[in-house]
Amino acid sequence: MRCVIGYASLISETSIKRLFPNAGRIVRVTLENHARCFNSFGTLSLKAGLADSGSDYLAHASAIYRPNSILHALAFELDDTDYDTYVRHEFRYDFKPVSVQALEGGQHFDAIICYENVDQNIDVSRIGSASIWDLYDLYDTPSFWHTSHLPAKIYLEHCVASARDLGADMLDNFLDASYLHDRMTSIRSYLEDSDSGLDSYVNNAQYSAVF
Repeated sequence: MRCVIGYASLISETSIKRLFPNAGRIVRVTLENHARCFNSFGTLSLKAGLADSGSDYLAHASAIYRPNSILHALAFELDDTDYDTYVRHEFRYDFKPVSVQALEGGQHFDAIICYENVDQNIDVSRIGSASIWDLYDLYDTPSFWHTSHLPAKIYLEHCVASARDLGADMLDNFLDASYLHDRMTSIRSYLEDSDSGLDSYVNNAQYSAVF
């Protein structure tokens, strides 16, 4: 079994168990000096028909290094079959080993997290592609990383609903330790400036069966 970290759409136990049927124990953890950044092209939102390639709202989250920031997340165990699914699902990312701390009990252990990446380092063999150019054509995008897109709408709503339902600590962490591509604007600030306002958005956020 391998331990991996869910910090955005996978802070939902329902999502974890739907995507990875054999997932083992799920533990709430913290990771020091890290945050989330919506700087990855949302391939799954596009593939699932939740957005089109010309939309301004296509960004998914990645883990980034951020001094003095603490990332709250879920750690969960995957067998070889589910880990292969995980790798294909998250093919764009840099899979990094990190040390996390369990929120309950305080023990430290190692896990793998989906870290921000750059296009030239994407391992295209993870999804059986011959080249990065084939993937650009497939997803109709010039780049997978460090784009200026805003968060994909249904993806963000799913993330917020997942964080909300894990309690105030997880919700506050998602709102305050998650940033737009500029690495300055928090998701809290972004939603406060939205048409619905923060409280209404959080209260009405719904899960998506895609994530």
